[in-house]
Amino acid sequence: MYKHAISILTVAVILFGNVVMVNASAEHGQINGFIRTEDGDRLADVTVTATSPNMMGEREAVSNRRGRFRFRALPIGNYVLKFEHEGMKTLVRTQITIRPYSTVTVRLNMIEGSPDEIEVIEGPSDLIQVSTTSSRETRDGDFSNRLPGSTLPGESGTRGF
Repeated sequence: MYKHAISILTVAVILFGNVVMVNASAEHGQINGFIRTEDGDRLADVTVTATSPNMMGEREAVSNRRGRFRFRALPIGNYVLKFEHEGMKTLVRTQITIRPYSTVTVRLNMIEGSPDEIEVIEGPSDLIQVSTTSSRETRDGDFSNRLPGSTLPGESGTRGF
């Protein structure tokens, strides 16, 4: 009887732990990116610092020889990235939004100059592409109106096939 109770308790702990991990992953996303020079050459050893009001402290990554960097398991929310490299202006990229199950890809060209010069890049742009890393998707409010059988504004009833 005692061994049976321990077995049931062990299975319950394992199942509960898996549920907690799955739910915790829904509260995270990631940022990755590519850094190049103005001439299009890949830029290694760029220090990238991520900050957010939703995260304690800051996280730091360094671009590899292919100019790539990655931040995994970031809490959802808004982020600011700071890019620093010797011989280049310091760039600050604002308004990067992490949503559940998403990856934000940042493509950035560093500008030659003094690291003491800081250039801020604000607002959504083509430098950021958001892609979903799971089968979950968000639809705009008008999506359901475009489905077959839905009612158009000013119509009553449903459209037939």
